[in-house]
Amino acid sequence: MSVRRFVQLVLEEFAPRRSNYTLRNIDMDRFFLPRPSPVPSAAAAADAVEYGSLPCPAMTFYPPSSSLSGNQNMEFFLLGGNHNMVVAADQSCRTVLYDPGEHAVRTMPALPYQVTLPATSVTVGDDLYILDVDDGGSFHGLIYEDGLNEDWRCCALPPPALSDFEVDSYAVIGGTDIWLSTHGNGGIYCFDTVRHAWSTVATRWTLPFVGLAEYCHEHGLWFGLSHSTRDRRRRSLVLSALDLDGGELPLLRSFPMEFTPPDALNLVSSDLVNLGSGKFCIARFFRTDEDHRDGEELFAVLTAVEVERCDDDEDDAGGGANGGGLRMLKHRSEMYKLTSEMILSGNQNMEFFLLGGNHNMVVAADQSCRTVLYDPGEHAVRTMPALPYQVTLPATSVTVGDDLYILDVDDGGSFHGLIYEDGLNEDWRCCALPPPALSDFEVDSYAVIGGTDIWLSTHGNGGIYCFDTVRHAWSTVATRWTLPFVGLAEYCHEHGLWFGLSHSTRDRRRRSLVLSALDLDGGELPLLRSFPMEFTPPDALNLVSSDLVNLGSGKFCIARFFRTDEDHRDGEELFAVLTAVEVERCDDDEDDAGGGANGGGLRMLKHRSEMYKLTSEMMYWVL
Repeated sequence: MSVRRFVQLVLEEFAPRRSNYTLRNIDMDRFFLPRPSPVPSAAAAADAVEYGSLPCPAMTFYPPSSSLSGNQNMEFFLLGGNHNMVVAADQSCRTVLYDPGEHAVRTMPALPYQVTLPATSVTVGDDLYILDVDDGGSFHGLIYEDGLNEDWRCCALPPPALSDFEVDSYAVIGGTDIWLSTHGNGGIYCFDTVRHAWSTVATRWTLPFVGLAEYCHEHGLWFGLSHSTRDRRRRSLVLSALDLDGGELPLLRSFPMEFTPPDALNLVSSDLVNLGSGKFCIARFFRTDEDHRDGEELFAVLTAVEVERCDDDEDDAGGGANGGGLRMLKHRSEMYKLTSEMILSGNQNMEFFLLGGNHNMVVAADQSCRTVLYDPGEHAVRTMPALPYQVTLPATSVTVGDDLYILDVDDGGSFHGLIYEDGLNEDWRCCALPPPALSDFEVDSYAVIGGTDIWLSTHGNGGIYCFDTVRHAWSTVATRWTLPFVGLAEYCHEHGLWFGLSHSTRDRRRRSLVLSALDLDGGELPLLRSFPMEFTPPDALNLVSSDLVNLGSGKFCIARFFRTDEDHRDGEELFAVLTAVEVERCDDDEDDAGGGANGGGLRMLKHRSEMYKLTSEMMYWVL
């Protein structure tokens, strides 16, 4: 494989009226030294970084204007393989192709508007495949046709027949097959790009990478980023290699950390670029705390590394496909300070938590984790303790009694509680709590059990894990099944069941969420009882999200948000539909879902639905 010279760095540059996206070509030739030294350990790597200046933008992209907040985003895909060009897509899914070598652009087919960006993409030969994880797993390809027109066409492809389409890792195998591991399903699934058919590769193991892994011909291995086993607390991603041509459960070979940042830098994200011939660029993005002497600052560090064969006694990670050891040589690292206009997307957000239980008040937190408490009954606000700045918003939260527990899935699973103290001050204090000892903290569903325990099911681990809020200790509840809800499930005393939203088995294509109930006081593998859809939208409305609010006494509010297509006669519009429903016991012949904890059927009574047209400036939370 020839060596790729340039890495494309795309930065969003925030402006008052619109965001611009600048593309810079980073010349990797100057990063590679004649003969670098092996990386002996992660500890020694922190000093070996040079400070550089970003090159001027080679191209600037900007999306069409939109009055919808946060709706002027663009997404960028690498059309690699035989091309190494960049596909840029705006929020209306129109696309353009940029060729860095020719410094030229050309038109490309638009993606179907129902594709939600960002999406997972991978190149196979001349073709770009795009899997949309938010739209029922819709799957499309930009397929190259080298006939009369020599052009790409957009082709709808069959999505995987899975209940959960969130992709953890993926790779191209044998030049024609796309393997992927998905959130929640476990196993590895294969799409044959020649036959356009899916199959199952493995059910007992998953690809251990985060994102894309690419094949390196020189070593006969697939290389990608995976979680370090040496630094579980910081959840560092390190270069790793795997032999996918062998049998099941291959050995993952992980290399040392190529760059250890100073303590003042907090890791935001990591990316790997395969340059070919065993050479890679590892890009890491960092930020300082807001209370740093210069305020919050953003940095990018690009490091050139090379993997070569070596004797077993010099081995960093393990033998390759043809035997022998592997070691990583570190070449040059450069750090770039990003200007204040270059922001991380979505870094001016606020997050809202319901402090339920005995209070039913709202905690509002800004991006610097300062908080305020709003009491709707008194129409009053009061101060609250600030969250630790390392908590990344949005985060998963749940109320137990007077206390609010917040699990940050992006910061190594950091876990904090706003614990109420009813002594002299009658105030909350922020308390650091032990996070679950899991490799993946992305929470799928959670519930409060017995008034003191928090049960949660997490992305990738499977099973159910319990936090005892009295003893502040974690334990395992189940390993063979997970909570089947999406988000929070709450206990209903009237029926002795937990109620939440779960994926409908009657409408898999639209991935509708419906009201469901479960008995968590019984044994393993309880029966999920799902009710009919309470509201069927007109065809012109596309579902964006759904939320459930427990009103007590078997009554619930189901909130659904919809949008029309941009080519609708009135343009893109946003709507909210709130529906009041009530669950009551009934005879078995009137049963909607299944018996409750004390026997007998259950049925859902629909009361009133109201639809609201949202103005273009509105964003939404349901608490």
